[in-house]
Parts: sequence; C-alpha cells; structure tokens
Amino acid sequence: MRELLLIRHGKAEAAAFGGDAARALTDDGRAGIASVGAGLAALGLRPDALWHSPYRRAVETAELLGRALGVARAATREEPLLVPGASSERAARALLDASARRLACVSHMPLLPELVGRLTGARVDFGTGAVAHLVLAGPHGATLIGLWSADLLARVR
Repeated sequence: MRELLLIRHGKAEAAAFGGDAARALTDDGRAGIASVGAGLAALGLRPDALWHSPYRRAVETAELLGRALGVARAATREEPLLVPGASSERAARALLDASARRLACVSHMPLLPELVGRLTGARVDFGTGAVAHLVLAGPHGATLIGLWSADLLARVR
C-alpha cells in the first residue's frame, strides 16, 4: 500500500520583498507547523520521502516537518511541480509515479485541492497547515482517508 500526505504550508507573511515566492512563515506559522508535525508523528504518519515547493514558506514548512517526523535530509526534495498555479495533471502523475511508500508533499492553494480532486474526485478545502491523507489505488487514482486541520492535529498526542 502506498500513501500520500498533501500538506499546505503554515501561515505566512502577507507580503515580502522579492514577491510571493519569498514569503516566510510567521512565528505563529512555525509554531503551528511544529504542532502539525507532532500530531502526524503521534498518529504514526512518518513519511519515507518529503517533497516541497521551492517557495520559501513551503521550504520552511518542510524543514520543520522533516525534523518533527525524522525524515532524512537525503529523502527531502524540492519539486517545482508543487508551486501555486502548477498543472495538477502533471503534479498528480509525478506523485503517482513516486517510489516512496509514504510520500509527504508541502504545497499551496489552489494546487492542493485540485490534486485531491484529480486523484479522488473529492472536493476539499485546505486551511494553512491542513493535511490530506490519501491511499494510492493503482496507477490512476487514490482514496481520501483523512483530512485534518492544523488545529485538530495540534490536539493529537
């Protein structure tokens, strides 16, 4: 069985010198993602690999999650297909072709709900720090088995 964790980055600055890609996590965003990581660890959802968008807020989110979940640096990868506005079709193909048993991906709106919709047919909303848990069902799709807000994961111990 192969699994996919789709994670929206933590709360970020409203604006940054350098544009949207340069927006960093806020202090609340860092704390929230640390809690998300602790919640995922408590649920036993440690990924074998961690992909992230090259945008700063996604990189910072992935670093925090990687530490909380014990993901080896070598198993972390910057993936340009995970930027806002990327093709959900191309990103879904890459995720389905990945070899990791459990792959975690940090990305953005509107790509995340588009990916869930393309892979499962479900319509979902993603708040900052939210996580969708999917089980891959063959080469063409997935089943959504969990969708958790950052607040809910912060309460898991």
